[in-house]
Amino acid sequence: MGITRAEQIEYLNLNPDNEAVQYPIASQIWQPILQDAIAKRRQLESFSVNGIEDLQEKERLFEEAEQAIDRLRFVGDYLIGRALADAGKTSDLTTGELMVVSQQIEQELAGTATAEQTREITALKAGAKRMLNLGNPANQPPRRPFHWLLEFPEVFLEGETKGFSAVIGNPPFLGRSFISANLGDDYLLYLLSTFPNSNGNADLCSHFLRKASLLLGDHSFMGMITTNSISQGATRENGLDFLLQNQHKIIRATKSTQWIGAANVFVSLVNLSKKNWLGEMFLDDQRVPGISSYLDILISSFSPDKLEINSDFIYRGSTLSGEGFVLTNSEKDELIEKDPDSVKVIKPFLTGQDINQKPNQNSERYAIDFEDFNWEQAKEYSACWERLHNTVRIQRQGNKIKQREIFWWQYVGRQEQLYAAIEGFSKILVCGQVSKYWSVSWVHPEQIFSDKVVVFALSDHSNFAVLSSCFHTEWAEKTSSRLKEDPNYNLANTFETFPFPISDPSGLSTQFSTLNTIGETYYTHRQTVMRERQEGLTKTYNRFHNASEMADDIQTLRELHSSMDQAVAAAYGWQDLDLGHGFHKTKQGDRFTISETARREVLDRLLELNHQRYAEEVDQGLHDKKGKSKKAKGKTNKKQPPKAELDDDQLNLL
Repeated sequence: MGITRAEQIEYLNLNPDNEAVQYPIASQIWQPILQDAIAKRRQLESFSVNGIEDLQEKERLFEEAEQAIDRLRFVGDYLIGRALADAGKTSDLTTGELMVVSQQIEQELAGTATAEQTREITALKAGAKRMLNLGNPANQPPRRPFHWLLEFPEVFLEGETKGFSAVIGNPPFLGRSFISANLGDDYLLYLLSTFPNSNGNADLCSHFLRKASLLLGDHSFMGMITTNSISQGATRENGLDFLLQNQHKIIRATKSTQWIGAANVFVSLVNLSKKNWLGEMFLDDQRVPGISSYLDILISSFSPDKLEINSDFIYRGSTLSGEGFVLTNSEKDELIEKDPDSVKVIKPFLTGQDINQKPNQNSERYAIDFEDFNWEQAKEYSACWERLHNTVRIQRQGNKIKQREIFWWQYVGRQEQLYAAIEGFSKILVCGQVSKYWSVSWVHPEQIFSDKVVVFALSDHSNFAVLSSCFHTEWAEKTSSRLKEDPNYNLANTFETFPFPISDPSGLSTQFSTLNTIGETYYTHRQTVMRERQEGLTKTYNRFHNASEMADDIQTLRELHSSMDQAVAAAYGWQDLDLGHGFHKTKQGDRFTISETARREVLDRLLELNHQRYAEEVDQGLHDKKGKSKKAKGKTNKKQPPKAELDDDQLNLL
């Protein structure tokens, strides 16, 4: 019989009340030692120092309590070391192995170990230290586990309610892949095993919130300074969303505020209660009826589902991973002069900055694109091949992902589905993934899009109208994350959950000609404003949202925006909505937008429509029993990169 990974990790807490894992190592040997330490600590709490002898006695009691607990710290170190060493392996620590270790440790704790057994214990301690640091990056200090039960036995072993009354802190912020890069893959596996339904894309901070919850007793509290992504995406789902679904309430929060220190970052302040909070709740110092995991006013249980139909229309741009791919205009001309055929594999390279900052929204740079070419095909374009050989090939040497090092002339993430989906389009909708304002634009499809560009495979002005309307922008504000203070568009949580006026957004233009008309009118006027003022999208919308800006062209843009929102409301069949356009205070500052009452109603109606559409897709068999898309397992238009095999001579040249 093996001890499963979940049992190992749960056992790391050394919890004697955990009936699921009752092994001799957590036996009658160490519990009396802890009880003795508790008694000494209780004495210390009530000890009055009236002289040097009292002080010496207090120091003696403290040292005795520490010595008793220190003999047990090795137990926890050994178990955590084994869990980290075994993380990701198919084998687990067996009951028999643990029985042998437990007997050795019990004899040492009881003071009956022979000289040979003492040497074995010493070897075990050395092994524990070694296992703890397996996979620990060299630039990190040695791992020193903190065993809560051992450090605070009086908190977890005494009284009817075990646990702290309050936990406060400023846990570390470390996002996504940085957890593995900085702390090791085994540490990430440990986190995922420790916290049920946890997410590997979540910030480390959210795992600390989960740990704080485990340390709290019932009717207790936590207060944390967190990254402002705590209310966004996978980090929100892993942390606040999980806690709210498990008997916690957010009782006070500040969604985003600038850090008072030297670092230019924004943080969230979050206070939670564990079980049965009946008091008032405050969000950004305003009394509210409830606070959601998004750190806004709790309207309802806001939990939209992903809609399968939407997954066919949204894509992220290419991840190049190599400065040598990108060319200036003069570098492009130089390569074409060396090899005229280079023109076939050099394309304009569009970034989010081009979209947001330039009036014409054109790229002034280019990218070499070998698509999924194999070795022989790519070498035919000698000038481009030579440039990449002297730049990208060198940059990728020693890459942890071997595929990237071997196929250095290819992008690490070209997004073949994107270019297949937009093939044949005369224009496509795009937006910068990180932008001050939510806004989409039309661009030419025959170019390479950077990984910070979001591409919508939609081709008519009715889609532009819907994506530019308050319905989509408010949904995006609710469901996407933020980078510092700027929105960071979330393809999965925002677009793939957004319910269009009809279930298939590609058919909008055939049902709503008014949307096409107002969308085209609005876009044409906006482009005229940008061209005549020689200002990009960001500066244009700075004017749009500035109440003191009264120029005729900006006033007309506001009027057209209001008309476009009304047309989209009519497409949904929601003509009864009073959108209340005007200048309103929002979390992003003063904006020309819909009223707060309208915003809440819009989100409620969209959420209800999302659930209705999802139920229809389930009835059509588009989702499995766990709610996951069946179709998503394999898109018909996806081009797989070739699994080319290189001979020894070619590999040597790499």
